[in-house]
Amino acid sequence: MDLELLISNEHKTLLKLFDAQLGVCSSLESWRSFIAWCFDCLENNHHRKEEEFIFSAVRPDPRIRAGGPLCTLYFDQQMIYSSMKLAQKTVKDLTGQQLDPLWTEDLKADQVSNSPLTIPGEDHEAGRILLRGAEILIESEGQYPRLNKSASAEGAKKQEALRKLFSVYRDIQVSHFQREENCFLKMCKTLLTAERWQEISARILASYKYLG
Repeated sequence: MDLELLISNEHKTLLKLFDAQLGVCSSLESWRSFIAWCFDCLENNHHRKEEEFIFSAVRPDPRIRAGGPLCTLYFDQQMIYSSMKLAQKTVKDLTGQQLDPLWTEDLKADQVSNSPLTIPGEDHEAGRILLRGAEILIESEGQYPRLNKSASAEGAKKQEALRKLFSVYRDIQVSHFQREENCFLKMCKTLLTAERWQEISARILASYKYLG
């Protein structure tokens, strides 16, 4: 399968499953399994595969500096509407805690070199910050898997905070997927040979994880 189609299909599947999982967990007011699903399927599976197989393939190529068809537009948007700043502000507003990004060495190097990979890398880490914020919100559950909305005003407040946090998380994923499909993957395709492109697609398929 062509890599662009493979990633695009996975984006659609992830959003569909995200919405279904969110609806169930929100109605049940039970969030631990949803946070685990987001980490497992979105962060440690989908985004990590992109970082391991795609980011690493194009990072050494100096032509990456030329960017993709919409890189200038998306770079400007990122400066004005930073996913990282939005994630940090959301977590700070909802939890009172300031969470800093936990960059991998490669993503940190992208920051230092001002690589175009900074934009998708920040989107990935912004999502992880939000999930860490969600974990903070449910810490007070203790041994119980559920925050009981009817138990207290504090419980109701936390439920609303979690719904707000995951709304922001979804918005960041949607924007990120659009940037990847409309610009990032197209840029990568121009930098890699057809054989390398198909090799990456095959490696991603070989490590494919069932998302249901």
